[in-house]
Amino acid sequence: MATIVVRNVTFRVDGMYSAKEVALILGVSHWTVQRWISEGKLNAYKLGDAPNSAVRVHGRTILGLLKKVVKIKRQQAQKKSEEQQQQQQQQQQQQQAGKKC
Repeated sequence: MATIVVRNVTFRVDGMYSAKEVALILGVSHWTVQRWISEGKLNAYKLGDAPNSAVRVHGRTILGLLKKVVKIKRQQAQKKSEEQQQQQQQQQQQQQAGKKC
């Protein structure tokens, strides 16, 4: 299976990872990962029946989350670029209107 490097951390797509390992890969706190799991935002497997049992997150789940993040970042960058282009066009129009007067 594929091996991916994110934030200088290597993980295997077919591996299973603890909340702390997921946090390291994603660059968030392990409390954030725990919250996402408890809120159902991140699928995880419980390793026991006790309330405080350890959990593991599949590498494919991490990869899916990373893909979503990249897509969002690209959309934000594209929106910012479009806004900058609009501002430049407005400035050019204002300059041309000022020259005519």
